[in-house]
Amino acid sequence: KAQVAQKILNSSTVQSFLKSIIFSDAKRPITKDILMRIDMQKVYNLLQGEEEEEEEAQKEWKDFKYVLEKENKTSNQMTIF
Repeated sequence: KAQVAQKILNSSTVQSFLKSIIFSDAKRPITKDILMRIDMQKVYNLLQGEEEEEEEAQKEWKDFKYVLEKENKTSNQMTIF
């Protein structure tokens, strides 16, 4: 699950989003609040088709999707992305 989260956070989509909202000259440019603005479920859905079709990779994506869906049912956090 951590590998899938890493792929999502390192994707060009998320990196572009982060570059557009962070202040690189700040003491801590990437904060918890900034990371909380990323809707992992939406990014997952965008990137799902780009993932290789390997069986293990597909299992990791499906497991991660399950965790995201479970968390989204209990979260009331507003997201921009």
